[in-house]
Amino acid sequence: MDVKTSFLNGILKEEVYVGQPPGFVSKKYPDHVYALDKALYGLKQASRAWYDVLSQFLIDSGFQK
Repeated sequence: MDVKTSFLNGILKEEVYVGQPPGFVSKKYPDHVYALDKALYGLKQASRAWYDVLSQFLIDSGFQK
């Protein structure tokens, strides 16, 4: 299985906030941070979040752990 955007599909179980990346800082709100709804590449929790989504899908499809 080759899923190119797999780590972007994981649902986070905890609140994660990130700062604005250089070059995309809002002029109106330069000190604001973003709350993530889903995993992001480079995020420590991204691989685990994707594993949880995939694992639940396979179990729902009749596979066993």
